[in-house]
Amino acid sequence: MIDEAVNPAVVREQGAVAMKLLVIWRPDQDPDARTALVEEFVARCRAHGLASIVEPVSRAPLTGGDFDVDAGIVAAARELGSLGADIYKSEVPTHGAGSDDEISLRCKDLDEAIDGHWVVLSSGVPAERFPEAVSLACHAGASGFLAGRAVWASVVGSRDLETDLNRHAVPALRRLVHAVDDAVSSR
Repeated sequence: MIDEAVNPAVVREQGAVAMKLLVIWRPDQDPDARTALVEEFVARCRAHGLASIVEPVSRAPLTGGDFDVDAGIVAAARELGSLGADIYKSEVPTHGAGSDDEISLRCKDLDEAIDGHWVVLSSGVPAERFPEAVSLACHAGASGFLAGRAVWASVVGSRDLETDLNRHAVPALRRLVHAVDDAVSSR
């Protein structure tokens, strides 16, 4: 559901250049409703000169039963990846736990399903594995990453936040940027 209290015109006036929509993708929920939601969101962003970021996350059915999260990641991309979002923000296949070959193959599936720029998010991927996962995704066609916790999680609760951000978060961000630069330059 789109939060109608968030007015894109006001957000733009406040300096925003983009808005993001989190979409919980479950195989037992209505795909037409998800599609309509994303289309409405993209249209609202365009009407106000804002970039649209759509972030589907694959979750188990509410009804229970067996569930393949990776199949859900790809199914979400097939369903929502060609609806006009400026950036499609995907989970990393296997959440980084699979082999490089498995992640690469599933990222190629994502690239085929998504019509436009796509990036990966860090949620669920161990921080030490995320740079390699970003590299694999970029080699398969991703444009980069949008990450928070992979960069700053290690400094939460720090007594000397500024020092620890410089010591840990900045190098983590640099590793991710280098992974993107190396992968994209070799395409």
